[in-house]
Amino acid sequence: MNDQLKDLRGIFASRIFEIPDYQRGYAWTENHRRDLLNDLRDLAALDARKRHFTGTLVLHRGRHPSRRVLGRTLEVVDIVDGQQRLTTLVVLFAVIVRRLRVLGSNDALGLAQDLSDTYLVLQGTPRLTPHGDTAEFFRDHILGELANPSPRSPPARALHAARAEFEVFLDKRLAGLDDAAKYTSLDDLATLLQTRLGFVLFEVDDEADVGVMFEVMNARGKRLTQFELVKNYLLFAAAKVSSGEALRRLTQVVNQTWSEVVRVLDEAGLSADDDTLLRYHWYIWPHAKGLDGESLWKTHELHRAVKTTIPVSLGEDAVVARVQAYASDLKVAVRAFAALLNPRLPSAFAFAGPRQEALQEAARRVDRMGRRAVVMPMLMASVLTYGGDPTALEEILRLTEVFVFRLLVRGMKSNTGESSLMQLAWHIRTAGLTATAVQAKLKELIGYYAPDASVRAALLVRDGSTPEGNFYERSALPHLLYEYERELVTRKGLKFMVDWGVFYKSWRDSTEHILPQGERCLTDPYWQARFTADAHRRNRHRLGNLVLTAWNSHYSDHDFDRKCGPVSVASTERVYRNGYESERELAAEPSWDEAAIDRRQQRIADFALRRWSI
Repeated sequence: MNDQLKDLRGIFASRIFEIPDYQRGYAWTENHRRDLLNDLRDLAALDARKRHFTGTLVLHRGRHPSRRVLGRTLEVVDIVDGQQRLTTLVVLFAVIVRRLRVLGSNDALGLAQDLSDTYLVLQGTPRLTPHGDTAEFFRDHILGELANPSPRSPPARALHAARAEFEVFLDKRLAGLDDAAKYTSLDDLATLLQTRLGFVLFEVDDEADVGVMFEVMNARGKRLTQFELVKNYLLFAAAKVSSGEALRRLTQVVNQTWSEVVRVLDEAGLSADDDTLLRYHWYIWPHAKGLDGESLWKTHELHRAVKTTIPVSLGEDAVVARVQAYASDLKVAVRAFAALLNPRLPSAFAFAGPRQEALQEAARRVDRMGRRAVVMPMLMASVLTYGGDPTALEEILRLTEVFVFRLLVRGMKSNTGESSLMQLAWHIRTAGLTATAVQAKLKELIGYYAPDASVRAALLVRDGSTPEGNFYERSALPHLLYEYERELVTRKGLKFMVDWGVFYKSWRDSTEHILPQGERCLTDPYWQARFTADAHRRNRHRLGNLVLTAWNSHYSDHDFDRKCGPVSVASTERVYRNGYESERELAAEPSWDEAAIDRRQQRIADFALRRWSI
């Protein structure tokens, strides 16, 4: 097999590489890069004649004109498959080149120039260019040496992480060596990379051939993401039923759709969620089918599901119509997906005009509580169907938040209501349900799974030592404390300034136990006089004993009077009287005992049932 493998130097010799827009952005993680580095270590220990099969490289040629650089003609090709690995290796070469230039000897500078010309930049022309906004970051901070990179997109952050990891790798490799030995080590590594990593190389001249080839490769065990497999099957189906100009147009539809999906996901910071998008969209695409009698929402092998729904046996007209319908619907669905998962985007719910901000806030509240898998298809279907009625859509988002919050308060399983919500999502797209009917169904589900009485009972559990009463471990707590603070602030006519993103990153550090959670507090006379060891155990994690704060560590195990501070306390002191409105409310309590915890818990329960009312 070694005779069939192409090495990197031969692959790069006469080519310039571009990554087309329809490919997902750079997404290799530390685990992927660690596997590559381990392969390099293992390969270095083997006979120098041995080559290592590194992967498959599929190139599409003929889409770009060739370029003349320094008297050489270089073919410009798109990387259809293998872009993650090839990009990673270019990043590694860039780090090696930097180390060689630091050494500064004639040999080191000569090798650095040779490697740079071959793998990085030849006379100002990058040898590899990622797509979209990542291209600029790659040029300036991976191939180039501009200082202070601040990657914004997930692909750029992943590239930056790769560079940092390879710098650490080389630092360890070169540690303790003199300059001559460092040069030898870097030369050995560069030689290994260039001559002993073997790729199986495929080159295609027609975009339509890509889908056919990948269908064959997939049947032989080629591992791709569902996002890649679905796109390639659509190209395969197009090539099987059409030809000539009709095939060119359908191929263009598929690739342009994938380009648009990748762009929207990248802008939303959701590059890693492409498979999730396809899955959610499949649940609500009106023509979709499940697999082998499965419910539609239990279908995870979308590649097979798409093949079942758009088989080439349908004939040209039907296949073309379904591919176009699927692509068109996906292009719209990705915007709904991005808006729901990243409502802070300026483009999120832009269709709503003056109600845009209200919809963004409603979506943020849903997203804060998680449980996306159960509610997101229904919400995507609602955005796609009721976008022309922002007020109705806002109410659907509100009721979804109520549904999820109440389930969290009751401690119910994450898939509670899944079947009903998925059927609702499907019927929104296929049965012409009105927004009013959807709202009524959501209210029905809330009343069935989490009626007022059960939610009130869950909020008022008085034994915090039980799973039911320990709100410190309940996933509903951050959202509840955050919204309670908002209520107290807005009730006073003030502007709510607590940033959810900052709060949630360390919400446990922002959650204060008024009665300290550590048993050592019972050595303090104040707490000792009000709580026995058993009472402390029962009350410390109760909802009524937890409050939002910015100064949790400062309060420590202090007694309640010290935490509150005297009425005349300076405004700079870190005490309840100067804290959040939730803390200021505590200062009105004459003492902190079990009765005070009961009262506060009742207040919060009353608020919650108003705030998350049906």
